[in-house]
Amino acid sequence: MFTYATKKNRYGDEHIAVSANGAEIATIKPSSYYGNTEYIVSATIGGDDRGDYLGRASTIAGAKKKIRDWYSEHSAAVTTAAANSRAADLRRLPSFDNSGFYPTPSKLAGKMLSCVDWANVFSILEPSAGKGDLADAVTAFVRSYRNSRRISFFFASVFLPPPGEPYLDCIERDSDLAALLRGKGLHVVHDDFLTFRSFKQYDLCIMNPPFDSGDEHLLHALSLMERGGQIVCLLNAETIRNPYTNRRKILLQQLHEHNARIEFIENAFRHAQRPTDVEIALVYVNIPKKEIPSDILSSLRRAHEKSNPSSEQATDLASADWLQNMIDGYNFEAALGEKLINEFAALRPYMDPGKDHGEPLLSLKVGNRNTGNNATMMNAYLFGLRAKYWSNLLRRPELTDKMTSAMQQDYYGKVNSLSEYDFARYNIETVMREIAHQLSRGVEDSILDLFDTFSTKHSWYPECANNIHYYNGWATNKAHKVGMKVIIPSNGCCASWGREKLDSYRVNSLISDLERAMNYLDRGETTFHTPIDRAVRIANMNDMNKADFTYFTCTFYKKGTCHIKFKPEASRIIDRLNIFAGQKKNWLPPTYGKKHYADMTAEEQAVIDDFQGAESYEKTIADPSMLITSGSALMALPGM
Repeated sequence: MFTYATKKNRYGDEHIAVSANGAEIATIKPSSYYGNTEYIVSATIGGDDRGDYLGRASTIAGAKKKIRDWYSEHSAAVTTAAANSRAADLRRLPSFDNSGFYPTPSKLAGKMLSCVDWANVFSILEPSAGKGDLADAVTAFVRSYRNSRRISFFFASVFLPPPGEPYLDCIERDSDLAALLRGKGLHVVHDDFLTFRSFKQYDLCIMNPPFDSGDEHLLHALSLMERGGQIVCLLNAETIRNPYTNRRKILLQQLHEHNARIEFIENAFRHAQRPTDVEIALVYVNIPKKEIPSDILSSLRRAHEKSNPSSEQATDLASADWLQNMIDGYNFEAALGEKLINEFAALRPYMDPGKDHGEPLLSLKVGNRNTGNNATMMNAYLFGLRAKYWSNLLRRPELTDKMTSAMQQDYYGKVNSLSEYDFARYNIETVMREIAHQLSRGVEDSILDLFDTFSTKHSWYPECANNIHYYNGWATNKAHKVGMKVIIPSNGCCASWGREKLDSYRVNSLISDLERAMNYLDRGETTFHTPIDRAVRIANMNDMNKADFTYFTCTFYKKGTCHIKFKPEASRIIDRLNIFAGQKKNWLPPTYGKKHYADMTAEEQAVIDDFQGAESYEKTIADPSMLITSGSALMALPGM
């Protein structure tokens, strides 16, 4: 008496359909919770149009018994309802007399679906859905497409409708067909597409409208999708080939403006449910998503132009002031946020559902935090905005090029505390002075470390002992300086594997620290810098153990040493290095660089004679760039 069949709904969930007298009368749906499975039993016919909930069972056998018990009490009513249901299914098909209704054959539906770019399709409209042939094809394809792409839970939860909400909306004028569509689980949102208006935005409108009014339906679809989206439409080919009406002419003009793709197909409906030999046109339109204009943004820009009438004629110097540009950007974003927060506060009373209805549908958040009143929201917004701009500032090459990696990390860690202060020139200059002070100490340490590396640091190594060039110092006779050639250890720089002679990573680690310190002493005089990895690559291409860097050439030996020979143009840097180290270590007289040689004492002159000679000393006095009193003299930071 009963037949059972396993089916899937449009979301892929399985259930058991129970039929009697040729009609489906009930369903058995499994439900799992905490590892246990039970079965929900519902009648789908009889009782009322929606059916009746019959209860739950722990086994399928128990569920079937509930259906048998229910049927024994309602057999007469169910028999009548089943007969009416079968008759209704037939009645719901149009008579086709003088009708433009042609159900979409599956092959043609597949061709329509193949036109679509499905990457960003999340909401679909099918006007003139009929009995659901095209809607069924769309639903099956979307389910298959989603499964094949293995869409993640996050993607599905954010972009796809929740369970129970249709992915596809339908429109159908015929009430019987609309009922049939609802019976399939489709969402019928309106009866007449030509009068349909909605705030909902669709990504795709796929349609097989009545052939006798296809032009009117497609024009309305173009109007409905003007905010952006795709349209796939079947038309009688004569609608395109023979534009004898003004409506058809307007349609062709709009299709041309949207660069529509049109394909003419013969005999597409020859073997359809309602056959016809009429030639059809398959029209595909992709309307780009339109940028939504902002009234707030426009008003702010007008206000800015009004208060700064000469802004359009800004000088090249002003436009090149990146720091001022950053400050202006911060001020503009702050004003934009203030306008938005105030506008939302003014509109909120009209969106609040009331105390008994929970939170309003629309809310304004700053970051991931819900905020309170206007002041709280604005302060939270400013905190995040300041963090953004302070972080961007500390990542500018004007600063990072002068900072050691340790200093960069230190200041990145201070962004949160800096966010308590406005991104204004006064505060920026205060931070710049702090950075400059810290850089001064860091630069001095780097230069002195460079001096020690090129002189005494490796003096224990036999070959490196020759790096030290002694002279009689002011406070000690152990004073020394760096010459134009030094030797340092370079263990591992010569690769022991493959064809590569030099190990790029180890060479970079060795040379980068040396070049950074020499960059400080260079004072921007060298305009072209050779990248370290490029120098190593050229050396390996030529099968050489000698690499040419910015300030010196290096010859690497497998025994673990590197012979550094400074280029002639780097002699000024070496002189600055020796002068700076000599002053910091008190090896040069306190009057060095302040008195001319002739005005010095005999003791001071003796040190100068041994260090560089009177003639060279006078050249140093004449060139202020050679005298570095502190690390701050090398730190020309923007805004200072």
